[in-house]
Amino acid sequence: MKSILIPIIVGLFSCCVSLGQNCTAIFFPSERGTKFQHSSYKADNTLESIVDLTVLSVNTIGGKKTIQCGLRGHIIGNNETYNTTVETVCDGDVTFTDPSQWIDPALLQQFYKEYNGRIIKKSIEIPYNLSVGDELPDYFLEVFGNVKGIELHFSSQTYGRSVIDEEQLETPAGTFNCYVLEFTTHTIVDVGAFGGTAETTTGKHWVAKGIGTVRSEEYRDGVLHHYTELTGFMR
Repeated sequence: MKSILIPIIVGLFSCCVSLGQNCTAIFFPSERGTKFQHSSYKADNTLESIVDLTVLSVNTIGGKKTIQCGLRGHIIGNNETYNTTVETVCDGDVTFTDPSQWIDPALLQQFYKEYNGRIIKKSIEIPYNLSVGDELPDYFLEVFGNVKGIELHFSSQTYGRSVIDEEQLETPAGTFNCYVLEFTTHTIVDVGAFGGTAETTTGKHWVAKGIGTVRSEEYRDGVLHHYTELTGFMR
């Protein structure tokens, strides 16, 4: 199942942070042509992956603003490269992002065709104003399939999302004033009769206005497992 899904390298936040009330104030690059890069590392600073994003278009139709990004990812361990597009939609004072768009389109097509796949999801939502103490809605992604009679199930539930602090954070791409968000994610991978695994992790995101995700961290049993950092930004 893990081979079917692209790792969510940027923590589902690189192209998913919020636009503002009436879609004017933003926590995301909104200028077409803006390029930015996130690099992911193990806790020992070993590079795992690099994701380059470019804002391809910014369109407003019927009061809704859609920002579309081109994404090119490189997974270091198996030298795999993939390309896709991701987008977020601002409607009023809330943005909505489909978590399934982070699955490689070619793999998703194969999954539907060969594995009789189906997906259930709840969009990532972020409201206009962020203040310390705010609680944000949960979101989830579930993928079901069947391979030669073997039932497959992948589930990722993210909950307990809240704004816990404001910090100034220094990265290779610059220094930014950020809101700090924390959350918990429960992941299940089930391969029918072959059994499965379940894991609960905690995480933090640092997000900045006009930039998006500046840093994200994942913890297992309270110990840093890996992190992602903004390593390039050019308007």
